[in-house]
Amino acid sequence: MGVIRFDETKTGAPVSWVMAPGTTEGLRRYRDRFRKPVAFQDYVFLDQDGHLRIDGKVLHPTKLASTLRTILKKSDIQRPELFENTQHRMNFRVHDLRTSFVTVNLAIGKSETWVMDRTGHQSSQMIATYRQKARSHAEANLGDYLPLWEAIPELRDDPSN
Repeated sequence: MGVIRFDETKTGAPVSWVMAPGTTEGLRRYRDRFRKPVAFQDYVFLDQDGHLRIDGKVLHPTKLASTLRTILKKSDIQRPELFENTQHRMNFRVHDLRTSFVTVNLAIGKSETWVMDRTGHQSSQMIATYRQKARSHAEANLGDYLPLWEAIPELRDDPSN
């Protein structure tokens, strides 16, 4: 079981919670296969200088959305609407990950309090904006996310073992 802790949050209040077992296992596999930290407290995704790097390049905090869209395109995501910017659509944004998290977890029956503890939302009114999408998600029987270690091919078990 893993616990995640954020000392700095959008609301200024530190938070912590127990991670989903599939997330904990996925992070463990990533660390063991790709990072090999020297000490237990070493960061999983940051280099020795405290930077997040993708393909050897430092990821700039103000370019997260464009970097995420580039990665999605490289991953051969077959949803062109994620990359449209029209009167009725916006390009996929990093905030959309948070929106998806709330929507999926409400759809699978997590409580409003459970969601608020993890997202920092401070009002039921904000959570209510996700309920219609959550009902559609539940009605379509789309279920929960895959465990992290299953969703990322590089983290799955080696079939030769």
